[in-house]
Amino acid sequence: MVKYNMKILIGLLLTFCLSYPATTVGEISGGVRAYQLNKKGQLKKQDWTKKASPDVCTNFRKEQKAHRFAQTRYQYCMLFSVRECDETQSLMAMWGGDKYRVKGMSLDVAQPQGKLYRGTKWMLHPKENVIVRSIYCRSRS
Repeated sequence: MVKYNMKILIGLLLTFCLSYPATTVGEISGGVRAYQLNKKGQLKKQDWTKKASPDVCTNFRKEQKAHRFAQTRYQYCMLFSVRECDETQSLMAMWGGDKYRVKGMSLDVAQPQGKLYRGTKWMLHPKENVIVRSIYCRSRS
């Protein structure tokens, strides 16, 4: 009796999981990562990028902190120090490598950038965390 009920329960659970519709919330998380410095100076991956959706401004309820940023899926992403993704308040980041090596793109790595193109070496600040209140990522066309 118990084995039979367990099989039914597992079957229902699998049916529910497989039939649950996909949502756009969290789609951005697969290609975007943010890291925060802890007290020991080590990088810790943040989970707030899971709350964002592509091609819309995503405001965070609480202020988030980031030191380093990486994105590999989108044309570009922008981080903001204010809500509502005001482009005049975009956070600037420096490329952490010697050269920016993405096919078809040239970028002056000596200049801070507001649009964070594909790459894993974006530094928001060399030695501390920066407050982030909203994010916008543009899908590739």
